[in-house]
Amino acid sequence: MIMQQQRGFSLVELMVGLTIGIVVLTVLSLLLVNNSRARVELDQSMQQIENGRYAMDLLNKQLQHVGFYGTGAPALPSPLVLPDPCATDAASLLGALALHVQGFSNVAAATVPCIGAGNVVPGTDVLVLRRAVTIATPVGTLDPAAFYLQAIGANLKFGSGSAPAQFSLTVKSGALAPIHQFLVHIYFVSPCSKEACAAGSDSIRTLKRLELTTGGWQTAPLSEGIDRLHVQYGVDTDDPKDGTADLITSTPVTISDWRRVVEVRVHMLSRNTLASTGYQDNKTYTLGAVVVPAPNDEFKRHVYSGASRMINISGRMVNAATLGAAQAKTYSDSSYADY
Repeated sequence: MIMQQQRGFSLVELMVGLTIGIVVLTVLSLLLVNNSRARVELDQSMQQIENGRYAMDLLNKQLQHVGFYGTGAPALPSPLVLPDPCATDAASLLGALALHVQGFSNVAAATVPCIGAGNVVPGTDVLVLRRAVTIATPVGTLDPAAFYLQAIGANLKFGSGSAPAQFSLTVKSGALAPIHQFLVHIYFVSPCSKEACAAGSDSIRTLKRLELTTGGWQTAPLSEGIDRLHVQYGVDTDDPKDGTADLITSTPVTISDWRRVVEVRVHMLSRNTLASTGYQDNKTYTLGAVVVPAPNDEFKRHVYSGASRMINISGRMVNAATLGAAQAKTYSDSSYADY
C-alpha cells in the first residue's frame, strides 16, 4: 500500500483566499448599507407625502364647511373693522360671523397674539376659519362654556350654552330649530412639533391649529414637516354676485372683499423630518405668489397646492341673487367628519 503525502494550503493560497473573502464581504456590506439607506430614504419620502397630503385634505374639508351657520342664511352685518381672531367673548364672535374666512399674510412674530410669538414661523401665513359643527346639539346637552348658533331663514340666535332659552327659533312644524356649536379654527406653521415651543424643543416645523374650546384657546399639532403655508383668496367682484372667483389675491383689502371670498387656494411646502446625508437642497419653490429661495440644507421638500370652493358662501350668493336673501339656503356635506 502506497501512502499519499498530505499537505495544507501554501501561504500564497491562504492570502489569495483571504483577499477574495474580504472582497466578497466588503461588497455584501456595501449592498446592505446602500439598501438600508435607500429604505430609510423611501420611508422618509413616504412620511413626507403622507404628512403633506393629510394636511391638504384636512384643510380642504374644513374649507368646504366654512360659513355653515345652520340651516338658514342669516343676515350678517359687516363689522366696521377687521375682527380680532383671538376674541373669545360672545359679542366679538357674533360680530365676526360675517367674515367666514380671514387671513394674515407674511406674518410677523406677534401678528396673532393668541398664537404666541415663539410658536409661529415668521414670513408664513395664518388662516382663520369660522363655521358651525354640522351635527346639531340637543338643547339639553349644551355646554355652558361653549358658543352655539341657531338659524332659520335670515334669523339668527347666537350665544353661550349657559342660556339655552335664547335659542327659540322653530321650524314650520313648531319643533325647535337645530342648534349648532360654533367653531373658530386658526391654522399656522409652528417651528416645533410640540403643543408649545420653548427652549430645548425640537426643530420640526409643524402645521398646527388653534381651536376655540370651552377653556379658551387650545393648540393642536396636526402634521409634522410642513415648512411653510401660503394662502390665496378668490374674491367674487361681480355685481350681482355669481359665486365664482374673479380676483385671486393674497391680501384682500376691504371688509367687503373678505365677505366676497368664495375660494381659497392653499400652498404648502412639506419637508422630510430627517436630513438626507449628502443631499443638498438648492431648489427654488413657488407657492402661489410667493417664491421661496433654496435653503441649501440636507432636507428634501415638496410643494402641495390645492383650491377649495366654499360651497356655503358661493351657494348663498347665487341663491340670494335668484331667490332672494330670505329664501337662500346653506349647504354643507355632513358626511365629512368634524376635526
